[in-house]
Amino acid sequence: MKRTVLALLALSIAPGPLNGQDQPDVAKVYVGYFQVGFGDMAEWLQIYNEHSVPLMDALVEEGVITGHGAHIHHTGGEYNFRQAIRGNADTDFDVFWAEYLGRMAERNAQAFERANRLIRAHADEIWDITHINVSGTPARYFYDAHFQINFADMEEWNQLWAETFRPLLEAGVADGSLTGYVEEFHNTGGRFNWKVITMFDDWDVFDEFNDAIYANIPLDHRIWDLIGSHDDVLWEQMPAADGN
Repeated sequence: MKRTVLALLALSIAPGPLNGQDQPDVAKVYVGYFQVGFGDMAEWLQIYNEHSVPLMDALVEEGVITGHGAHIHHTGGEYNFRQAIRGNADTDFDVFWAEYLGRMAERNAQAFERANRLIRAHADEIWDITHINVSGTPARYFYDAHFQINFADMEEWNQLWAETFRPLLEAGVADGSLTGYVEEFHNTGGRFNWKVITMFDDWDVFDEFNDAIYANIPLDHRIWDLIGSHDDVLWEQMPAADGN
């Protein structure tokens, strides 16, 4: 089922487990990736801030979804706008889309049509969140790393990840260099079935974290053998309505 709205699509799914301490009420997330012409990006962001954000804020207040956020392209990939719609275990994304689409068309049919026309390409995914540790403060940068893991190796992958990568992520959150991280398991859409989002504010942190990975996890470690394929994108926080 696909519906175009500011090019966002969604499906209702079963929730995955959520681990972590004192974290936001979020168990699954719909992520939409959009390609908008760079010459059209200022117009796109104006429509998004003026029309989409107030509607989604209202749906959060009403309890239809638990949150939303957007980032723009910084490095990697063909899409230059990323939107996340967050939900808890009981969230029905079909209900969200029915409300959002209807209200968007009623609010301003011309803006609704124009936003859809600005979309050149689109992809979407729904993920179950399996582990989360975030500060609650929006990060300037998201490093979005996708992995394709053979399902027969998934149990071993999860165990090795918890033993190797996660302690480095926890150390980054503890010392304040990272504002958080989220681990997600694929549910719907795309060929990658496992990903981690690393959140940070300072550009140097990205390089330092990569150095820490290779200093602590040698390239002959078993975990590297389990990665069938990989893709990654670096995103930057979307400008606010006032440009800041």
